[in-house]
Amino acid sequence: MSSTPLAHSPSVPASEVQPEFTLRAIVLGAVLGVVFGAASTFLALRVGLTTSASVPIAVLAIWAIRKRRGQRAILEHNIVQTTGSAGESVASAVVFTVPALIFLGYPLQVGLTALIAVTGGVLGVLMMVPLRRYLIVKEHGVLRYPEGKACAEILQAGERGGTSAKKVFVGLGFGALFKAFQALFGGVKASIAAPITFFRGAEVGCDVAPELLGVGYIIGYRTSVMMVAGSVLASLILVPLILLFGAGLDAPLAPATTLIRDMSPGAVWSNYVKHIGAGAVAAGGIFALARALPSIVSSIRASAGSLFGGAGGSAASTSRLDRDTPVAVLLAGALAIVVFIWFVPAFQMTLLGALLILVLGFLFSVVSSRITGEVGSSSCPLSGMTIGVLMATCGAFLLAGWEGSSYSRLALMIGAVVCIAISNAGTCSQDLKTGFLVGATPVKQQGALLIGVLTSVLAVGWTAYLLNLAETREHVLAKPFAVAPALVAKAESSGRAEEDVYALVALEGANAPAEASAGTYLVDRGTNEARYALPATAGAEPRALPVPFAVAPALVEAAKETAVVPDAREYAFVRLAQEDVPSGVAPGIYLVDRETNEARVQREDGIGAGRLQAPQAKLMSVVIDGLLTHKLPWDLILIGAAIAVFIELLGFRSLTFAVGVYLPISSTMPVFLGGVVRFLADKLYKREPDAEDEPQGVLWCSGLIAGASILGILAAMQGFLPGFDRDTGLHPQIAVFTAWLPELSGSDLFGLGVLALLGFLMYRGAAPAKE
Repeated sequence: MSSTPLAHSPSVPASEVQPEFTLRAIVLGAVLGVVFGAASTFLALRVGLTTSASVPIAVLAIWAIRKRRGQRAILEHNIVQTTGSAGESVASAVVFTVPALIFLGYPLQVGLTALIAVTGGVLGVLMMVPLRRYLIVKEHGVLRYPEGKACAEILQAGERGGTSAKKVFVGLGFGALFKAFQALFGGVKASIAAPITFFRGAEVGCDVAPELLGVGYIIGYRTSVMMVAGSVLASLILVPLILLFGAGLDAPLAPATTLIRDMSPGAVWSNYVKHIGAGAVAAGGIFALARALPSIVSSIRASAGSLFGGAGGSAASTSRLDRDTPVAVLLAGALAIVVFIWFVPAFQMTLLGALLILVLGFLFSVVSSRITGEVGSSSCPLSGMTIGVLMATCGAFLLAGWEGSSYSRLALMIGAVVCIAISNAGTCSQDLKTGFLVGATPVKQQGALLIGVLTSVLAVGWTAYLLNLAETREHVLAKPFAVAPALVAKAESSGRAEEDVYALVALEGANAPAEASAGTYLVDRGTNEARYALPATAGAEPRALPVPFAVAPALVEAAKETAVVPDAREYAFVRLAQEDVPSGVAPGIYLVDRETNEARVQREDGIGAGRLQAPQAKLMSVVIDGLLTHKLPWDLILIGAAIAVFIELLGFRSLTFAVGVYLPISSTMPVFLGGVVRFLADKLYKREPDAEDEPQGVLWCSGLIAGASILGILAAMQGFLPGFDRDTGLHPQIAVFTAWLPELSGSDLFGLGVLALLGFLMYRGAAPAKE
């Protein structure tokens, strides 16, 4: 370890004062932070991965902000990427943790998500800044900070006149164009699939998703192979095995409630393999944490020495390059945030929880900052460290006698705030390293980071909430059932995601029961019960019937007109286990009428189903549930853990493979195809395989991801338009290609052609820049 800082000459020396913390830089950085933050939210919900936004934001900053006469713009460019990178950092950590609320039986709320994001994000910055002089300055030449160094080189090249902003914009345009063609206009299927006819239960699929192809290119061929290998194990080995050996069972095998022989491959994956994947991801995260322990210990020792031994806490010099936020302000801010978390009712925080946030937040922020310097942000084990936080938190709860599902929300609140702090501390250290190399003023960068956090949290919160709401399905129960009052009393309230659609039925003469007068009634199609009477006066609101009555099914089926009535009941959002529901009813999330304690609606949130699998959030819920409630299908979880052990014994890192086991093969196949494009580009363009500093294709694919993700979010918002078809995921009046060219748009072969075209464009986008 170096005892004196390595000699360093920044691009802008301390004696030179150039524009830096300007309005145009802050506004552009905040806008780009919102855009890339929203894109990262969509991406992390889909496949549990995000890509660094610093380099593409730096390139866009060089293109957008030109130097004024007699001045340099490099410090403004640095402020743009510093502000913007906070959005991506907050988004990944939020999506890795906060959606676990749904899996634990709590509704996802915008306000709570934003509060968690802002407190964790600010806390990460405040806890990392005191370490700047030690980690960034004193350890210069020891800690590499690869992304920070790469970003500094981009900024320096931009000042010399070299910029690749065109690649980002071209990729963004193609990403938006292809996503709009598929998700808005219905020009190509969202996913292509083909069963293997001679292999029962085996099915191969691939999403036509530009953003996932881009992710595959950026993470590289080797990583994409590991991920798809996990899905191959799940779809081509585990699912057929379960169907083969379960076909002779005469009773359902828990946790499913139907016979295995009656299940489709997708149902087998959802009921059994998904739990195996969750166990593999949990074990893979623990292995990642164990692998990082030596670095964690050395980080704590080195950083403690710097703080308490005087190395990192020396008095600030008068140099512009050494001007930090005063330590007293940082300490006061960190304590104020923890007290805020303790007192704000939305967190439902205890004193023990607040102390755990303070201690674990600082401890793992130190660890994250140093590991980021050693291996980079992409290789920093964020999931593993968060698992460590949750295990420590749940361990403290168990020692205090706090056991059961009532404490799972509190454990997640602590883990989520600390996870976001960990993520932002690592990003903060990368940005400060970039600033150190180009000659930025540290205190101005620290202010830009805080602004980036504050401007991106609402975008991240609303994106996650609206994506979940747009994909949520609700099924009104034909036979409501009673729920234990104790479960309803402690549950949080929730409104309906969908409005009830009733059949308009005119009853008169023999069709009207004795207790009802002739007239028009709104009849529930699920139960064939008249629930509202429609007054004869034009424009009058439907009147709720005190006692619903049965209507002949033939009359309901014959009804052509429908009416929408908002559900005014107050519902409790309750997660019911198998022992809490009647025989033959599946466990899950139900909306329970607080007035009658009856479950009336089964709810399937968008996150955790369909496209938004959120594997990292599922992992966090498994850890909390396993430690506090013990209500897990442990046989399946342990099979997954054994798979992770097997992969580790083969000499590979199991977490990436485990994520593949958890995700459907249709989600990992496009990632693999993107990795294949990277392999071919590296080979044919004679580059080092999967090199971290490959600039051309990474920039092009960063734009591809951003463009496709933003259009993916807009396409998901169609779910709020009247007439949206949830089965196809398209709006009939917008998806014009499904009417004009139904055979072509619905063809799997055409979908393959679109994937091939995207791959070719990615390959061309990765071509070396012309001199």
